[in-house]
Amino acid sequence: MASKRIVCDLDGCLVDWNTPFAKLLAKAHGEDLLPEGWEQLGHNAFPCWNWDRHYGYSEVSCELARHWMQEDHVFWYRLPALPEAQVVLDKLNGLVNADEIDLYFITQRMGARAKQSTEMWLWDRGLVSPTVIVTGNKVPVLKGLGADFFIDDRLETVIQVHKAGLPGVYLLDRPWNRVGRHDAGCPAIADDESDQVLYDYGDCVCSLRDLHVVETVQEALELEGLWISQ
Repeated sequence: MASKRIVCDLDGCLVDWNTPFAKLLAKAHGEDLLPEGWEQLGHNAFPCWNWDRHYGYSEVSCELARHWMQEDHVFWYRLPALPEAQVVLDKLNGLVNADEIDLYFITQRMGARAKQSTEMWLWDRGLVSPTVIVTGNKVPVLKGLGADFFIDDRLETVIQVHKAGLPGVYLLDRPWNRVGRHDAGCPAIADDESDQVLYDYGDCVCSLRDLHVVETVQEALELEGLWISQ
């Protein structure tokens, strides 16, 4: 039986990018505009995708923070793993070693040594020779790989991949993608059925009912039959 081709996003799914970038942003701005005690809020400190502008950071501060991030050769390597990440990585590594899956990580990371730093990060957490693909357009890469499974935390990306007709597409539930799913932050079209909302991204119309929304990466792998809980 052919191995399943598994593709995972990193930031927001397995890696905490928000917290380090929030600290970098406060440094660039000269003031921390996030709520007091935000570091104890976890994901809930970041209520929407563009949370930097939501909290009032200027475009100048945002650009300066991004510049520092991209010029820092170890920024990506130093990012902390999310609490559940190591268990997931261990499971994926076991599936790779058993020849049950081909594993790829896909990311929009930019800057100095983004790919190398990401591969080193994964290596240090037990993955031997991890494959990391850096791209701003994930759909053609996923189609080229013939991906059987894809998980991401960005609503727009998941809708685009869903539209492309690929199987096993999952949205990881996060506060920053709930805005797009539940209010005008994401253009919506009313449907005749009261419990259904259609989201319109140009030529992409997608029903929320059609999207597989999961709370954890483990849950998505379980739904694909790749993780059997004892």
